[in-house]
Amino acid sequence: MVFWLMLRAVSPAVLSLHGLRLSRTALNPNCARCTQSFRMPPACSKCTQAYVAGIGVYEKQLLAALDAAMEAEKRKRASLEKEAAAAADAQALGKWATLVTSNLYRIPSDATTAVVEDWERGGETVILNFDLKNFSSPKEQAEAAFTRARRLRRGSAVVRALIEKSDSVFSQLEAWRADVELARDEGDELRALHGKILKGFKKMKLKTTVLEPPLGDDKSTSKPKKRAPGWNGRRFTSPSGVPILVGRNRRENEELSIKIAKAPDVWFHVRDAPGAHVVLQLSRATRVSGVKAVAASEKDMQMAADLAAFYSELKTNGKVRVSFTSAKHVSKPSGAPLGAVTMRKEEGTIVGVPDNVSSEAADELSRRNGCNSLHSF
Repeated sequence: MVFWLMLRAVSPAVLSLHGLRLSRTALNPNCARCTQSFRMPPACSKCTQAYVAGIGVYEKQLLAALDAAMEAEKRKRASLEKEAAAAADAQALGKWATLVTSNLYRIPSDATTAVVEDWERGGETVILNFDLKNFSSPKEQAEAAFTRARRLRRGSAVVRALIEKSDSVFSQLEAWRADVELARDEGDELRALHGKILKGFKKMKLKTTVLEPPLGDDKSTSKPKKRAPGWNGRRFTSPSGVPILVGRNRRENEELSIKIAKAPDVWFHVRDAPGAHVVLQLSRATRVSGVKAVAASEKDMQMAADLAAFYSELKTNGKVRVSFTSAKHVSKPSGAPLGAVTMRKEEGTIVGVPDNVSSEAADELSRRNGCNSLHSF
């Protein structure tokens, strides 16, 4: 504590002369790591690195559980589709049995084949083959065919319902996976998602072994924190001083895109993949001259695109195609799920580079959580 107070009394300019480049806001009196060394970046990198490493494992745990569940659901659906294909044969099987029974008067009991007419098709000639190895007569085989056809027809309705249920489960798993990707580096968000996903897994009777117990201290079952008024998501500042807002989950994405963004704000999102909604908030920007910004600079646009790439499922890609448009072209379709919006007009694309903003993302995370929060993971 004394160490930190002494530093506050030293001019940043003096520190800079000694190669320390330490701002007054760089140190936290409650953070032991911050008081161990002069050479700390403004965001307290050791705290952030420890925090990110911890929740990185936590995130991988959730993604692994979701990926395993999605793979299992794919196998289940493939099996159901095979059953559905077999059920589709019920009509043909019933038709065959009907032709046999309607022509039994002229089919010998020991016949292996018979030629009959299908009057539903205008008297078309049909060749019937019989399996006398497994059935004693064509009549017995026809009766067995009727029984199997009835069973297949009853099963068909059940299989269709199971396929619809499987599709619903898979869609929910995909949505949860997108939520985890959006909550990248957000410990509180991931904890809340853990509780939500665990509850959902139990309700859908999916395996929860990978999810129990959660990593770190278990706060997943605690009541969510009451949201402070205003924007609670990620917040950045562009090179020109324009606010850049980034959603952390589907709720924040929808709030940002539908309620907060307005002309002349610019809206960003990666193409063809889940990701955060990003808004370059020109409507709130003010130049040094006091004149509100009405057009974004190339550097501002690039930073927003980089952030959209960073906070997306494509983060590990070196370069990511990012769409942008005016906020007025973004809307929510009637009946669409939470966080789903449409872009009526794409004004252009920018190649986003996630690595360009990795340090800014770490700084923002540290500022918003504080060192004590970072160490708690």
